[in-house]
Amino acid sequence: MDYSAIKLSDADIQNSGYKQYLGGGKEHWETRGAFQLYFLQRVGLKPHDRLLDAGCGPLRSGVHFIHYLDAGHYCGIDINPDFIRVARETAAQDPVLHKKSPKLEHVENFNFPRLDSAFTCVLAFSVLNHCDVPMRRTFFEKISQVIAPESKIYLTHGHWWQDSLLSHLPLTLKRSIASPREIAPDLDMQKWGWPPKESIFPILEVAHRP
Repeated sequence: MDYSAIKLSDADIQNSGYKQYLGGGKEHWETRGAFQLYFLQRVGLKPHDRLLDAGCGPLRSGVHFIHYLDAGHYCGIDINPDFIRVARETAAQDPVLHKKSPKLEHVENFNFPRLDSAFTCVLAFSVLNHCDVPMRRTFFEKISQVIAPESKIYLTHGHWWQDSLLSHLPLTLKRSIASPREIAPDLDMQKWGWPPKESIFPILEVAHRP
């Protein structure tokens, strides 16, 4: 699906019609969003971390991240301006989210440097699996400019991985999480809204080279 081409009407936004465009739809909206925070907490996300949610969409997971993180420590970007419109309206209408001062930006071609910030954690959830190889290269080139030496980058649906994507960059693949058991021994993905035939694995962890 070309997420950049999705157009939302005022009615789509008012009746939450935008939820149909993300996997799981309205039925699993809450659980799939909450899972992303659960996962990052399991791999070490702390409230003081500065998170870049690359492909934040209409803030399905973002609401959970913003509640958890310190004020000003969440940045959500998306290629779709209507998704960012929903995200901004969602944050503005919730006093708690608004007080946390999230940064929500329409960004094309992974132009992360224009955000003028350094992030300690990056999540691209079901993003690069929708990209071609040149765009994946662009992602890594741009993301390497806005992360700290200790930063971690997490990428889901990583069946597309090629080591050559990082050959010219100071980044390396630290690990590939192949199954839910590597996150938590008793993790049941169905409880989070994923049926057995739909997998987000492998999840890739990328970081600076030693």
